[in-house]
Amino acid sequence: MAVRQGATVPDISTPDAFQKTLMASSSIVVTDPAMPNASGALTQRVLNEAGVMDAIKPKVKVIGLDPGQEAISKGEAELGFFNISEVRPYVKYAGPVPAPLQKYTSYEAAAAAKA
Repeated sequence: MAVRQGATVPDISTPDAFQKTLMASSSIVVTDPAMPNASGALTQRVLNEAGVMDAIKPKVKVIGLDPGQEAISKGEAELGFFNISEVRPYVKYAGPVPAPLQKYTSYEAAAAAKA
């Protein structure tokens, strides 16, 4: 999760705290579930499994990676979900979703012996 630089980092340490934070937030940005980096699809799964998706749907905006973080940095969105490695320096990394709800992106690579 990412928030605006200087903002108070919300408590997302447990599934219950995570749910309360999402319910209390005014706006949430997520990346497109159709994007190949899969963070949007994983976020959708996390929000569904947390049991809050239907309740927060009106305040969730699907937006691109950089536009979403720019919206947070400008105060146009309160928080957002991105792969940790993709959180830009102009927003603040607030922490991962709680372990029981966490989803991971797996990447595979290979190197040829004569490369």
